[in-house]
Amino acid sequence: MNNHLVRAHLYPLALARWAKDRGWGQQKLTEHYDEGAALHHLLVEMFGRAVIQPFRLMVAPGERSANLYAYTRFDAEELRRTAFSVSLPDTAAVLDPGQIQSKVMPASWYINQRIGFDIRLRPVVRQRRTTKAQEIDVFLAEALRDHKNDRTGMNRTGRCREAVYSDWLAARLNGIAMVERARLVRFQRSKAVRNCRVVEGPDAVIQGNLIVSDPEAFNNRLIEGIGRHRAYGYGMILLRPPDTRPPTC
Repeated sequence: MNNHLVRAHLYPLALARWAKDRGWGQQKLTEHYDEGAALHHLLVEMFGRAVIQPFRLMVAPGERSANLYAYTRFDAEELRRTAFSVSLPDTAAVLDPGQIQSKVMPASWYINQRIGFDIRLRPVVRQRRTTKAQEIDVFLAEALRDHKNDRTGMNRTGRCREAVYSDWLAARLNGIAMVERARLVRFQRSKAVRNCRVVEGPDAVIQGNLIVSDPEAFNNRLIEGIGRHRAYGYGMILLRPPDTRPPTC
């Protein structure tokens, strides 16, 4: 079965209003609005669980509208048919199924193929500090492990966030593709709502080139995504021509 890259147009403000009408962000435990979680619920209601995943919402600076890109096993016609059959009017008003576009992704890649990439990641690891495992920024995890009592240790050894996150990404593509070059083009700490709790963590955009090692595994990794929180707008490998620097958003 071929992978498909889909595009849909929506207005983030309409999404936020839709989420508020559903009561999200109004729970007793949190009033934080999580755009990624809202999109997750919207896509599940319209198309089914994990049908459109991983995805990435991209908003150009100063614009009110946004483009949603995602990988899926279904083409635009199949997605429209599903959404028109089951989605509620208020849901379809946020994301109009009629304007969904799609293209078929290549069925095969080749060894040593160079491809540019752009990916938004939540680079975390799970560590057990008490009775429950918690997510921790991989940069902080390395600093605590290797330089617990040395606040300058990471800088002194050249372990900046870009280096740590690039290694983290490379490890998740090990045997699938080699990360030839990676640049950390955006970083912030962002809040997310998971199980009615607000959790804070790293939010990074990395761009660069990769070289395909295992074409079949690479094809599967595109549809699977990378890292945690793939159902909430992270982990989608957007492909570009190699050695290009796309706009960051």
